[in-house]
Amino acid sequence: MNHFYHESRFGENWFDYANIYLRFVEEAPPGATIVEVGSWRGRSMAFLGVEAIKSQKRLQLYAVDTFRGSMEHAGHPQLATGSMVGHFLGNIKPILHAVHCLPLPSTEASKLFDDKSVFAVFIDASHQYEDVRADIMHWRNKVQPGGYLAGHDFGGYDGVRRAVAETVGLYTVVGQSWITQC
Repeated sequence: MNHFYHESRFGENWFDYANIYLRFVEEAPPGATIVEVGSWRGRSMAFLGVEAIKSQKRLQLYAVDTFRGSMEHAGHPQLATGSMVGHFLGNIKPILHAVHCLPLPSTEASKLFDDKSVFAVFIDASHQYEDVRADIMHWRNKVQPGGYLAGHDFGGYDGVRRAVAETVGLYTVVGQSWITQC
């Protein structure tokens, strides 16, 4: 399967963490679960989905998003019509069979997973301190030993940096992302 994440239909390109997603797929055992918190238009999930399919590991991929946007998305036309989830699903159509879409707040979606049942969680939803902190607190116990908890926008938002520093402990910064192995 060929990559299609670079196509213009995905809009803005904030996806600069392909190396982290490649690590998730390469190190995940067959049948493992990977959760993306904050999927927006689907560019990063499109990349992850293609890599998961190519791996032939039958990975379980979950896209968690309210599809209502964050503060920086105010005024986005598809948010006004409530069609963002449909836009996301249309964008990832070639891999839709490999992705479970959970249009829920992150903290609610986390309750659907048992503790230590997820190989990797990548957090890239709201960039507000309280929201990032809540995402980390709700998802960190879901990650199995040896798995990964990571997120985006470490370099661009004080709230993200503060929440990670206060809740994660040891982590590595990779570009604009942070990552820790559990």
